[in-house]
Amino acid sequence: MSNLSPFSQEIAPLSISYVIHATLRLYRDNFVAYFKLIIRAVFWPFLWRIPPINPFAVMITLLLFFLLIIIPFLPILLFFLMVPFLLIYSFYWTAKFYKNCALVSRMAYRLLIDRPETLEEVDYKVSELWIFLWVNLLINLIFTIVQPYDNGITDALKEATIDKGTFVNIAINILLLIQTFLYFWLMARFYLCDVILAVEPTTGINAINRSWQLTKGFSIKILLVILASFLVILPVYLIAGIPFFLFLISMYKLGLAPTLLLDNAWNPMLLTLSLVALVLVWFLSIPYWQILKAVIYYDLHSRRS
Repeated sequence: MSNLSPFSQEIAPLSISYVIHATLRLYRDNFVAYFKLIIRAVFWPFLWRIPPINPFAVMITLLLFFLLIIIPFLPILLFFLMVPFLLIYSFYWTAKFYKNCALVSRMAYRLLIDRPETLEEVDYKVSELWIFLWVNLLINLIFTIVQPYDNGITDALKEATIDKGTFVNIAINILLLIQTFLYFWLMARFYLCDVILAVEPTTGINAINRSWQLTKGFSIKILLVILASFLVILPVYLIAGIPFFLFLISMYKLGLAPTLLLDNAWNPMLLTLSLVALVLVWFLSIPYWQILKAVIYYDLHSRRS
């Protein structure tokens, strides 16, 4: 990877062609390692708890089944006990997912600086977990507030001014454009937070500030790089979506009647195939986007160091 490392000093900042080239090459050369991290990010919290895999879980399952028979009110008790447990567990799984995705970016970055690390090394060196959760939740909350569409404030203003005249409607549309610009501008400014958390020894607030500093003056370029990167893999998304489009066409022809859809064996097969294809493409695309973050971070970090 040494021929990729010095690019930021020789090529213009965030050269779209080179960023995409570096991303695709890292993805191709290290696909297995990155894909293992993503699989572990999604399934690892569950696998060791599945009863057939964990003998202790088998014993607990049998005990609960026996108690359900002899204690009638146990299901209600279990419900109140399980709700907080499932809530905490869902937060844990989400934090683990965010962390493992960020570890893909760390591995890609370490390759760019010619100091590669194994899966075990990155997992050991990045010991923090919950910081990835609350930083992502904070950023998602900000995006929820400023998003231009399905936004409660904007929708309320539209409803209140629907008959107020052309001038007011133009003002609302201008507000919508400002929100759209603000949304994508903030996306670019916060884009590197999880990479920084995985690469640099820092806190959550400092990671946000660091991303803000690194991306200063490069918001438009970052958005152009993201757009170009999306166009590169767009054919993969379109191919994966073919079964789903065929299913929608069949639904339209049958008048969206569920009974007619089930009568034709081809339609459930199309739906299943489309879901499998879309999930698979989602799995395969996560490392791509995380590597892209690492390349952008490497470029900006090298120039500002």
